[in-house]
Amino acid sequence: MNRCGHCKSPMAEGKVRCGLCRRWGLPVDEAHPEAEGGQGHVSLGKVKASELARLSGFQGPVARAFDKAVSRFVRGGVYLFSGDPGAGKSTVTLQLVAGFDGRARIVLGEEMKEAVKERANRLGLRQVGHVDVIETNDVDEVLDVDEPYQLTIIDSLDALGDAEVGGTPGTAHQKSAVLHKLEKYARVTKETLVVLSHVNKQGEYAGGMDLSHLVTATLHFEKTDEVLRTLKASKNRGGPITHVNALGELDGSAAFRMTELGLEVAGSRAENTRSRIAARAAAAGRKETRS
Repeated sequence: MNRCGHCKSPMAEGKVRCGLCRRWGLPVDEAHPEAEGGQGHVSLGKVKASELARLSGFQGPVARAFDKAVSRFVRGGVYLFSGDPGAGKSTVTLQLVAGFDGRARIVLGEEMKEAVKERANRLGLRQVGHVDVIETNDVDEVLDVDEPYQLTIIDSLDALGDAEVGGTPGTAHQKSAVLHKLEKYARVTKETLVVLSHVNKQGEYAGGMDLSHLVTATLHFEKTDEVLRTLKASKNRGGPITHVNALGELDGSAAFRMTELGLEVAGSRAENTRSRIAARAAAAGRKETRS
């Protein structure tokens, strides 16, 4: 008989969430307790690399470019996404989840759902009925779902807390504990998580701790200038780092261009120059209007 690895209550075959304590985790087979947490020791020769399943269903240029930038999302992978202030992390992840045709959600720890819907309207994202939103600062509420999603955006790690751990959200101890819970949940449910995180002026994760060893990949969204944004991966366990820059060249990054309707994949050098000129003219016009 299979039993919950947490409360030891019986679990039905094939289930990964206990019906009693509601925790996620692979069940323990009483006849083979050494296999707790998985299948126990297996021969590497019997492991199939093809079983590292990829998440599919991304539509639209921004969503596809983001997926390509991480060498395709791994099902059950956790992606730590940082960026310069004002670079557009929330915007590009909203476009990512809106361009995904599976079950998806956004976890809001800092913004209200009405603000996100307003941004979606401004960006012209009308097909967002498949995206659920939840406002919470409790990581256990994030895990409390009857059916796992396929893709989840968490905005942000700094705003989530774990009641079982002392301290306030955003501290190094709290962020580590929260990320540990999220990683274990993703590994068991095969739900892909994109976790936004703040960085300090030195470009390090806020909280003074290196969290990269806990995740599948670390991504950084860099504000190159008033128009161009560059998505770079400094680590990726899910595949090689091969991205496309603004000129269509392989250089280890993926480039986007900020417009009034959100981010779009950057085009040629001439197009990017025209976008910069337009952005500066718009900014100058706004300044004159205020004066």
